[in-house]
Amino acid sequence: MSELVGSALGLEGAIAKTGFLQKRAKRSGTNWRRRYFVLKGSSLVYYESNKKLDAAKGDLLLTSDCVIRDVAEAKYPNCFEIVSGFETLRVSAATAEEGDEWKRAIEETVAKLCTQRGFLDLKVKQFLFISSGEKWARKFVVLHSNAITYHHDHYSTYKKQGEFPLEATSKVRTMGLELQVVDGGSINRGASQKTITLRARDRDDLETWRSAVEESIRRLVARDALASKRGHSNEETIITDGYLATQPLQSQQQQDSSSTTSAADSSFSARASASASETSWPTRFYALTESALYQAEEEDSPDALDVFAMEPGISVWPTKFRPHSFEIVTSTTVLHVSASSEAEAARWIAHLRAAASNAPGLSSDPLYAAVMEKEAKKKNAVAAAAAKKRALDDDANSENHSENHSESYAVHYEAKQKLRVVLERANEWAVVKSVKGDDNRVEEGSALVKVNGTSTTLQTYDATVSMLAGWEPPLTLTFLRAPSKRGWLKKQARGRNGRKKQLANWKTRFFHLEAGRLAYYADDPALLKGGGAAHPKDVISLTGCAVSLVSKRDQSRLGPGGLVKNKEFCFRVTFGVGEVVMQAATLEDMLSWATTLYRAAAVANGGGYLLGVERTRLLDDSKDHSKDKDSKDKDDDSKGDSSSSSETTTRATPRRPNLQAEKPVALQTSSSSREEEAAPPPKKTEEKKNDDDHATVTASSSSEQRPGALADKDDGDDDDDDD
Repeated sequence: MSELVGSALGLEGAIAKTGFLQKRAKRSGTNWRRRYFVLKGSSLVYYESNKKLDAAKGDLLLTSDCVIRDVAEAKYPNCFEIVSGFETLRVSAATAEEGDEWKRAIEETVAKLCTQRGFLDLKVKQFLFISSGEKWARKFVVLHSNAITYHHDHYSTYKKQGEFPLEATSKVRTMGLELQVVDGGSINRGASQKTITLRARDRDDLETWRSAVEESIRRLVARDALASKRGHSNEETIITDGYLATQPLQSQQQQDSSSTTSAADSSFSARASASASETSWPTRFYALTESALYQAEEEDSPDALDVFAMEPGISVWPTKFRPHSFEIVTSTTVLHVSASSEAEAARWIAHLRAAASNAPGLSSDPLYAAVMEKEAKKKNAVAAAAAKKRALDDDANSENHSENHSESYAVHYEAKQKLRVVLERANEWAVVKSVKGDDNRVEEGSALVKVNGTSTTLQTYDATVSMLAGWEPPLTLTFLRAPSKRGWLKKQARGRNGRKKQLANWKTRFFHLEAGRLAYYADDPALLKGGGAAHPKDVISLTGCAVSLVSKRDQSRLGPGGLVKNKEFCFRVTFGVGEVVMQAATLEDMLSWATTLYRAAAVANGGGYLLGVERTRLLDDSKDHSKDKDSKDKDDDSKGDSSSSSETTTRATPRRPNLQAEKPVALQTSSSSREEEAAPPPKKTEEKKNDDDHATVTASSSSEQRPGALADKDDGDDDDDDD
């Protein structure tokens, strides 16, 4: 698990493994307790349960000379000991397989240990009744990849006496035997400098610590490329720039509060427009590059006011708050702007969408790191399964095997017929809006990713739809299934009826993710008595939404005006006029929900990070094809018959479908089916059919208005509703 996920949870270092183990008491050596263990960074930390990670019961500091050995315990099978340079910890796993996984994970962590740690003097301020000043206190200091922590001694590293976060902008200074680390970000933010001052025992010790801290900062700089992009040193190529009216943050906060008012009071569009018009939008200068959108006071301003990193999960949609307005939703913020004309707004939207689609994943985003780790494991599992199948059947095709994975499915048409599939544009993807008739093979919310074996993932929407024009059987359409998930979560009430969000409470709700929509209920609909239909308290369309984890640093400012304390395992769905914050019961449940929602949002918004995954796959396939060709050429040369072999080589790329159509495919344009925002007037609807009246495909062209994120009704989750 990525170190960014651990950092978001307030943990230092990469999380290698988590789970329950039976632990023998260190002191008595007789009592056994079931504890939740987290293997992270350079420590094996244990907690009373997996539901609360803010107070550890203890830990074992790993050292490079750690030894793992099996031991026999009559009542506790699968028992082993971890012997470090400081102490010994005896634990027992539920199964032999689980025990082997833990031992392997610990060994791999020990092999990669590079953490700098040891006793140093810490400069602390003292405030006395008579006098005040500074003094030095001996502490056990640990350098992590993203922080410096100090503890009473090396036996209690699970108890932090203090922590100093490291950032890409941090600076290191030395004077005598003193090492001072300065938070450079506080300078950029105009805040007072935050520093930590340590004193080494000698010059060699000082140099070792200085080098280690600077190396950690260099890694953060490499991870966060935006750190060096403020000011005149920025030499990126500008894609487009210009002035845009920008909604102030305070206005957005008021809008978020008003957007949760009961639908009985007014319509969504009236509420949003009224909120937006009450406050003036100052003009700001924006410059878009391949990596970021920069905001400045004026075109010639020496420094940026803010930097919004381009990432695959960004959603850009027109809004009706003001003439020519649109919203930019990222994993960390929402930006509402308006252009001077419709053409200018369209130009900005097109450039922003293109930049987001071509952007690599943001390496500093913990959820993106978790999702890509999940994708890598999935890829390895598919490759292993394909290799196993090839071993059993020489005729097996690994591509077909991967397409049989539950995340995608294929629909075959052997005869000419009406497809009865309504496709809707999501960025450049064709997503199934609805299915007419009783053919249930195509699922709502799925994305069309292949036509007769030809990938459409990186094609334009128009190119994808044109491939269906005048199709001839046999036709095979491959769809990427919209992720689904069900289960209980806690949800933060959004503080309606004029109450401040810090007074919001939390309710347990049953969530159901399906077809690009997230609904939540007071109870599990499957348990509804009488067989009646359950009515959700609210429905969130993931179109135009971004998903992110709620870090420890975010908790103090969770939501506009919000205040949340001691809330573990939180994540959120952010949309143009607000956010919904959810809390899982465990770390594993949080990652399962958050990564599934992240993928669902990517499908609903036209690819997201999946575009980068597809580009990587094509690049890998190209490399493999080149290797196979080189190997083939060598074999042919050795046989002295290269020309003959070349003539009989079969093309590896799939054949494109027969697109020889007498008439173009019929397109039906419709406005969004959601009613929360006032959509622009729909285009004229027209239907045309081929001569045989059997090749009609229906597509819903994007109305270029983001579907409302919330169903226009009262969700019942305000602060006056106490279960």
